[in-house]
Order: sequence, then structure tokens, then C-alpha cells
Amino acid sequence: MTIDPAGIITDVNREAEALSGCTRDELIGAAFKNYFTDPETARRASNWRCAMKR
Repeated sequence: MTIDPAGIITDVNREAEALSGCTRDELIGAAFKNYFTDPETARRASNWRCAMKR
């Protein structure tokens, strides 16, 4: 997932769709905070990103 400086989602992958429960079309153009402010969702996203770096 990429976001612009204003916090608007500009691109997503399948994992971002799975984490949010929303489609690509629903996410792109939306505010990041509207979908990823729940601590558990943020934790899962962070853990996934860390796992991908290994």
C-alpha cells in the first residue's frame, strides 16, 4: 500500500485488500485512517510487513 503526504491511499495490493476487507477500488482515494486505525489491524499489517523483509 502506498499513501500520499495527505494520508490518501494511492495504491494497494491484494494483502491490503485482505487486511482491510475492502476492494482496491474502495481503498484507492480513501483516507488511510478510515481503514487502518484499529490497533489490531495495524498490528497485523505491521507484522506482515516485517515478515516480508526477512
